[in-house]
Amino acid sequence: ALAPLTQHYLRAEPNEKPRLQKEITAAEKTLASAWLDLLEETLSHTLREQRSYVATTDLFGEAPLDAATVQAECNALDRRIEEIVALRKSLTKSGALPFFSFPIHFAEASAGFDLVVSNPPWIRSSRWPPEIAKLLRKTYRVCNGSWSVASKLTNSPEAMGQQVDMSLLFLERSVDLTADDGTLAMLLPAKTVRSLYGAGARRMLLKEAQVTYLEDHSLDQRSIFHADAFTAAVVATKKKSIVEATDSRVHVEMLRRGVDNLTFTLERSELSLFSGDVASPWLIVPPDVLDVLRRMQQAGPPLAHQSDLRVRRGVFTGANEVLLFDRVETKLSGLSRVRTEAASGLTGDEAHIETSSLRVAVRGRGVSAWSYASDRHVLWLYDDESCAPVRAPTRTARFLARYADTLESRTGWKATMARGSIFRVTPDLLTPKIAWQDLSDNLNAVALPARARMGDGVERALVPLNTVYFIPAPSDDLALVLVGILNSLPVRTFARSIAERAKDARFRFFAWVVSVLPLPAAWRSMHATSTILRLSRDAHSAGVITPAQQTELDCAVAGLYGLNIAHIETLARFDRWLRGQR
Repeated sequence: ALAPLTQHYLRAEPNEKPRLQKEITAAEKTLASAWLDLLEETLSHTLREQRSYVATTDLFGEAPLDAATVQAECNALDRRIEEIVALRKSLTKSGALPFFSFPIHFAEASAGFDLVVSNPPWIRSSRWPPEIAKLLRKTYRVCNGSWSVASKLTNSPEAMGQQVDMSLLFLERSVDLTADDGTLAMLLPAKTVRSLYGAGARRMLLKEAQVTYLEDHSLDQRSIFHADAFTAAVVATKKKSIVEATDSRVHVEMLRRGVDNLTFTLERSELSLFSGDVASPWLIVPPDVLDVLRRMQQAGPPLAHQSDLRVRRGVFTGANEVLLFDRVETKLSGLSRVRTEAASGLTGDEAHIETSSLRVAVRGRGVSAWSYASDRHVLWLYDDESCAPVRAPTRTARFLARYADTLESRTGWKATMARGSIFRVTPDLLTPKIAWQDLSDNLNAVALPARARMGDGVERALVPLNTVYFIPAPSDDLALVLVGILNSLPVRTFARSIAERAKDARFRFFAWVVSVLPLPAAWRSMHATSTILRLSRDAHSAGVITPAQQTELDCAVAGLYGLNIAHIETLARFDRWLRGQR
């Protein structure tokens, strides 16, 4: 009844509209009432069945094993029915409709809207109400659009990009509601264009719409809102088929606090990091920079295509306040006086444990280009040769017993584990490593040794923590070469171009970011990389690189990629803009 009434209302004379409005309101109430009746009838029927099941007993008078679970479901059904009763009262008393439907309330726009404008809520899926999260994941395509390339390259759960933001559900709904040749304009998290969770949204925007304008505020988090918000503004035209698009250009504006905006135009087909891969992160850089980065991609395959260069992540404890120590004083008789890492404003607990149970730990903030520092130790109950678990010695076991409740309530801990177990422990931790921190203003890599000398003079395993990413080194020399390549202007610029942004114009150098960086075909040739090896060795010895050495390194690495001086100058200009330098 509603569709013809609304169509009649649009064409009606002014004196007819009050009557039609009443008829429309009555029809909406009838529909709402019928909907509530059906819901209540369905839920009541289910509730009767569940209660009957809970009341049954077997031959021995015992209730079903899952009776408690089913009773909890009954309680949830009771609450749902109470909600329906409340909705019906609201409908009767004030006429408030308990639903909204575009086909019903906007029947005249059955073909879609000419313009959809939205600033949707930004809520990560980890904060979605549990009762609707499962339904939303089934209903929306953007929730099931992981970038398969990343999962293959990194072999990591993070590559699946499961933490979808609710704003992308609004994007999908907006695309569906836009008429063919209609325009969609939205404010979205800038992560949409670069993060793994945005794969489904990127696929949708490139396959179902023609992106015409993109504004990237990710390096100036307060350029639109007073609160920190890494924003992208996207304008697109809905197309039945993308081949219908008459203009393939995307007008781009990039903002960075302290410098002039960058304004340029890109071909839509050039947005994707990998040509033709519509789910891949977007490579949003000026055309001259894009040309250089494409040349680098042509010079060699992504780093992770080489089987011995798999990115790993450091260990995590799940209880830093117990298993990390911010003070260690080596004592006699093989003991150390330790102080646990304290929460802000508090003092950690002190104890004496065996020095053999401790290892030097490296955090992300301790990693710099060419050097590292450590201000923490981690409790380590593993063999330094095989990573096999070892039994806690007497004082260490006594110390762990004090925190049994905390340690045994950690996510991921199992009863078969020792109390002092930590997570993500693999033999790769025991090798020399190429390491970098996950959050920084630039990609800063260092070659980490396998072991570090402790206070008692014994060298033991050097353990990277959760905020450190690393690659087990194929050899000492190749580790130095790879660090040199990662710390060069060409690769740093590439990495920052695709990395997610963070507060204060910093970048997130996740596993996938480094995994997709192209490596020149000759990078393993000691003849071709002799200059890089020498400069990297000298920089590691000094813990720093001089400006002259950095220039020489940049030129040597650029040569491996087949880049010339003009290409280096192009990258240097963009590098200065990324740094906020004029």
